[in-house]
Amino acid sequence: LFDENKPKQIIFSYLYNNNCIGYGGLTHLDWEAKRAELSFLVDPRRAEDEKLYASDFNYFLTLLSEVLFDELHFHRLFAETFAFRHQTTVSYTHLT
Repeated sequence: LFDENKPKQIIFSYLYNNNCIGYGGLTHLDWEAKRAELSFLVDPRRAEDEKLYASDFNYFLTLLSEVLFDELHFHRLFAETFAFRHQTTVSYTHLT
């Protein structure tokens, strides 16, 4: 994966105080169309706290956006979620 010039995914560990609290990144990278799908998973205990989850997600998205748009010069980021993931749905809604 790290030797590929145009990998299909780029995944990062998400650290807080040097502890891994989640991971995520860019999946289904389409290098020609310059778009990627967002992946984000965080410790379930953090996900239960709506404000903490929103903060984690927004911070992660800010960092990921710098990689996607500023470094890779992509144009579009998309995501899917399930209806039962209320915190994720709320966070995505605030992005539009």
